Amino acid sequence: MKRVGIICTLMMVVLACFFSCTLKDPQSFRPGKLLILLYFPDDDDEAGLAKVLQTIDRAHIEIANSTNQTVVDQDLTQSGSVFQGSFEVSAGSGYTILITCYQSSVLIYQGSRGNVTVQGGQTTYVDITLSNQLQGIQISPSSVTLEPGDMQQFTVYAVYPNSDTLTVTTSSATWSTSPGTAGSVSSSGLFTASSSVTGTETVTANYDGQEVTATVTVQSQTTVDIEWVTVDGGTFQMGSDSGDSNEQPIHTVAVSSFEISKYEVTNAQYASFLNATGVSSNGSYGGTQYILIDDPDCEIDYSGGQFVVESGKEDYPVIFVTWYGAEAFCEWAGGRLSTEAEWEFAARGGNQSQGYTYAGSNSIDEVVWYVNNSGGSTHPVGEKQPNELGIYDMSGNGYEFCNDWYDNEYYSVSPSNNPQGPSSGTYRVLRGGNSRSVSKYVRCTSRNLLNPEYGGYGIGFRCAR
Repeated sequence: MKRVGIICTLMMVVLACFFSCTLKDPQSFRPGKLLILLYFPDDDDEAGLAKVLQTIDRAHIEIANSTNQTVVDQDLTQSGSVFQGSFEVSAGSGYTILITCYQSSVLIYQGSRGNVTVQGGQTTYVDITLSNQLQGIQISPSSVTLEPGDMQQFTVYAVYPNSDTLTVTTSSATWSTSPGTAGSVSSSGLFTASSSVTGTETVTANYDGQEVTATVTVQSQTTVDIEWVTVDGGTFQMGSDSGDSNEQPIHTVAVSSFEISKYEVTNAQYASFLNATGVSSNGSYGGTQYILIDDPDCEIDYSGGQFVVESGKEDYPVIFVTWYGAEAFCEWAGGRLSTEAEWEFAARGGNQSQGYTYAGSNSIDEVVWYVNNSGGSTHPVGEKQPNELGIYDMSGNGYEFCNDWYDNEYYSVSPSNNPQGPSSGTYRVLRGGNSRSVSKYVRCTSRNLLNPEYGGYGIGFRCAR
């Protein structure tokens, strides 16, 4: 620690940026001298001490006598890096000295010493350690979403007593970002997003022993147009006595209002997502497989540095998607995967349900692409009739992932209000059947399952929010 001095005589006090004080002729100060040595913590070099002194724009001294009467209470005047003032004190004992230092009226350093004796005709040395009043730091903004190539200037605020804050000079803080793949941060807190890699970065600022972080999400703007259908909340009888055992028992379920996409997510929409989020050419992101791009029946290819849809397949439901790839798309598009209960309620027609076996009709060929009419392949979304809510292809064409973990016996323990599925599991729920399913598996109540890491022909999804 370095020290600066305040020389207190009957007439003068001096706070200087030097480390030793040259006293004037003692004969000029016959009543006695008071030399106050101030110690600033953690400033072990001259440059560090000079930096501290530069932050102080007002210094104040209070001296109280042994009866707690204030005998000095004044600001010191500043001349360069020297603070000085004139006042009178009497020789005596039991003095208490309080030094406070300010920047822009905010208390930043403070120190005191009690039971001080001032003797006439002698020099009294008093050591006072000034403590930093910093209570923490804040960063602004604390989170931000950027387009590739965009920049964001971060600001750090030092928090002092009474919630007073000071803006920290950005170059005074130490900056870093992790993992550093989607952007970088300069020594002055300017973050620059990568022009080619998307992802989440944690920006960290360190100042005066304190640390604060901010989150930066680098992603391309969503460019897909999803049509949403509002599903008003209601109560229905979930399950069936005429299907497989996993559809039993029939039980009462209430769901809150939500929205669901009018159509299954298409190849064109999913390719836009893949290109916007920096998915690897093999269809994975960060080691997680989103789509089985290498399967010869996948209708999205990687060519010329981007994902492209096979000609004529743009409006077909995306297939060979994993549950992780479905979840990531929905989040990117501002939604989520539906719960299994939401999915069945919407497929049945919600509050407008007519009790149909398939989504929209009891006549399977009116509303479903399945094994008997599809020719073994998927078809453009929206070609069959919609259900009571105006939603297409909830039976057949492509299987649809739900958010829930799968449990064969879940209906026996399911809560009645907005069930979310089991808390854990091995498989995720699939609903609706696909273009290669027999009629039994395209019913509104039919349940299926798949490992979330797997995809396959006719495995797709739609979004909810």
